[in-house]
Amino acid sequence: PRCSTTATVQVNVLSSNTPPVCEPSSLAVTLPYTTTVGSVFLELNAVDPDMGSDGHLTYSYFNFRSPFLQNVSPFTLMESNQTAYLQLSSALRGLSNSSFSSYDASLMVGVTDSARRPRS
Repeated sequence: PRCSTTATVQVNVLSSNTPPVCEPSSLAVTLPYTTTVGSVFLELNAVDPDMGSDGHLTYSYFNFRSPFLQNVSPFTLMESNQTAYLQLSSALRGLSNSSFSSYDASLMVGVTDSARRPRS
């Protein structure tokens, strides 16, 4: 007669979460002082090779800095179909009574995917 045996095998499937990539990774935008409130002045696209819900992207911005706007951001971040848009949400004030012809404001936009950490 034939003989047989069984073995119990535990298989752990690990997620291969790949971080999203935003190209280019650094941008410079020039806005005229007279830019109309509500104007969309930047479109950002990131790509995440993860499939399914792990590839859903969420955008956020932070570290807004401007010596003329007292850290009050005149920008709104909107999202649609994996693309983010920066919109001017308030007037660019602060130049009309100054001797400056321009000023710099900087911000960082973050992109996060929806992948969850693997359970242990």
